Amino acid sequence: MAGIDWLYAFRKRHSNLKPCSLSRAMAFNKHNVGLFFDNLETVLKCDPSLSDGTRIFNLDEIGTSTVQNPKKILTPKGAKQLNKATSDEKETFVITCCIISASGVALPQAMVFPRIRFKEFMLKGTPPDTLGLAAQSGWMNSELFARVMQNFVKVSFSSKEKPSLLILDNHESRLSITEFGYCEG
Repeated sequence: MAGIDWLYAFRKRHSNLKPCSLSRAMAFNKHNVGLFFDNLETVLKCDPSLSDGTRIFNLDEIGTSTVQNPKKILTPKGAKQLNKATSDEKETFVITCCIISASGVALPQAMVFPRIRFKEFMLKGTPPDTLGLAAQSGWMNSELFARVMQNFVKVSFSSKEKPSLLILDNHESRLSITEFGYCEG
């Protein structure tokens, strides 16, 4: 059985791992996981064309830093001068909304910049077809999520004849009656 020394060594080796929130940990239990798979089974019985996983998608968001964290630099022993450049700007987070199919195919992402107006140059260096959005708060809201959904339908080629299942969390930006109607129609 692993002891406290193992835990400290593991955390030292994997310093990039962060503990999850209490609410997330409490929600991940046998009952909720069972309920999820019961609902998934019901959907797959209604539409067997979803069963290969290419039409089942998961959507989630993550904060992406705009400032690089410099890594260690190797230099020859005895070097007199060592130079490295990094940004001195204050760290800003951009919300990145990712959609991936159960078969492993990633759709173009959406990025929410903490700005009043979106400018195309903000997407410089991002993957092709990234959807750029802006919100003064820097967070996803119902209006922006509607644009994400419209983009999802476009890039996944979803239609009544070729439906998709999109699995997402219950963030308040996703609880719009307008979006439910749009997705159903």
